[in-house]
Amino acid sequence: MSLLPIFPLGTVLVPGQVMPLQLFEPRYLALHADLMALPEEERAVGVVLIRQGHEVGAGREGTLTRVGCEGVLSEHREVLADGRPLVAWVLHGRRRLRVDEVIAPDASRPYLSADVTWLDDLSDEATIRAALGDHARAAQAGLTVAQRQLLLECDPAERAALADRLIREEEALQRRFSSRSVHESAGGFSLN
Repeated sequence: MSLLPIFPLGTVLVPGQVMPLQLFEPRYLALHADLMALPEEERAVGVVLIRQGHEVGAGREGTLTRVGCEGVLSEHREVLADGRPLVAWVLHGRRRLRVDEVIAPDASRPYLSADVTWLDDLSDEATIRAALGDHARAAQAGLTVAQRQLLLECDPAERAALADRLIREEEALQRRFSSRSVHESAGGFSLN
C-alpha cells in the first residue's frame, strides 16, 4: 500500500489522459505546496470520481468511488488571478489505483489522503499500451463519466470487449440523435 493525496472530482482521469486543473481552494494550494516539496518524480495525486456530493468545499466530497487513477503532475504554473493565488496544473494519468482507506484532513494536511493499492503493473509494456488504447478510444467516442468509470474499474482482461460494446452503443446513439456525442457538454467547467 502507498499513501497518496486524493483529489476528488466530478470526472474521471484514466491512464494516458491529460487533465488540466485550476486550484484555488486553500486546501489544494496547501496540497500544491506539499507536492512542490517532493522530488519531481513523486509529485502525484489520486484522482477519484465523486459518486455523490460536490467538488468544492471542505468536507463536501461526498461518496467517492473506490477505483481511481494516479495523476502525475507534469506541469504547474502559479499566478495571481484577481489578486488571489491560483495554481494551474497539468496531470497525466498513469495507473489505476484502489482506495483502501480514506484519511481525513487535519491541521497538517488539510486535504484528503488515502492508503491505495496499485492495480496496474507498469513493468508490462504491452499491457500498458492496451490499457491506454482502450481508454483513448473511450474518450474519443464521448462515453459518459459513468461509462468511463466502469472501464477504469473493469478487469484488464475484459476491458477491450467492454470498451467495444460501450463505443458501439454510443456510436448508435450518435447516428440516431446527432453528429456528436449526446453526452458531450456544450460548455461547462469544473470549479476546481
